Amino acid sequence: MLKMRGFSLLEVAIVLFIMALLLGSTLGTLTEYREVQNIRETKKTLEEIKNALLGYVLVRGFFPCPDTSNDGIESTGCSAGTEGYLPYASLGGIGEKDSWGNHFRYRVDTKYATTISTNNHITNDKLTVCSLAGTDGTRLDAIDENNQSRIVAIVFSYGKNGVPDAKNAHNGSANCKNSTSPLGAEYTQDVIMANFDDILIWISKYTVIHELANAGKWK
Repeated sequence: MLKMRGFSLLEVAIVLFIMALLLGSTLGTLTEYREVQNIRETKKTLEEIKNALLGYVLVRGFFPCPDTSNDGIESTGCSAGTEGYLPYASLGGIGEKDSWGNHFRYRVDTKYATTISTNNHITNDKLTVCSLAGTDGTRLDAIDENNQSRIVAIVFSYGKNGVPDAKNAHNGSANCKNSTSPLGAEYTQDVIMANFDDILIWISKYTVIHELANAGKWK
């Protein structure tokens, strides 16, 4: 007659330990996958925002001002240095929040928040986008023949951490940073890393001119 024996406490502990390792590995993989998805979806939304802003320009002849009251509607008039939330309601509901539930930030060159024409295509606010490389950041945008920035609009997400990220690991004195305090005209874009997870896009004035010319509205 066969005798059945139960598992020893050691054997049970080993099994539970192995299961815990497998479960932890699976959860870690799922979390990483979800973050990759969040980044991908936020980048996709930023492209949709870019197209919506260009569409707004084609219809209205200028960019909307930032939303400074966080109600989704563009504020009336915007002076140099004004940064705010993306006016998603004014864009037909496109781009309300990123994949982490935070509102997108937005800034436009003040000359492009008025009628855009051959008479005022020169930029005013000297908007700059930097990479994280180097002590003071490396300019990603090229200055044109008139020593003016080609950037007319910037939209960005604060990423997973939901806070303004600066170059050099949250260096509060950095010149190039995505922050409203103090607010400058230099912003940061780079790959996602330990101390930087902002996701930023910009629109060139030449892209705007191209769209207006194709629509027969460049005057």
